Amino acid sequence: MRGKLSRTVLRGERGSNVPTLPDKLALAIVSQQKDKLSLRKRLFKAALNIDYLKKLLKI
Repeated sequence: MRGKLSRTVLRGERGSNVPTLPDKLALAIVSQQKDKLSLRKRLFKAALNIDYLKKLLKI
């Protein structure tokens, strides 16, 4: 799946998509940023640039 942060938990022979709280919080914080970057690019930029991550977290 593109564009979603998710984890798969296996139960027997079937898997279910279980979103976790940290994933939802990260997406909410990054989604609130009002710049011209896509969500995917914002996540990537935050992973590489500590100053951008601080800006997102308002530290």
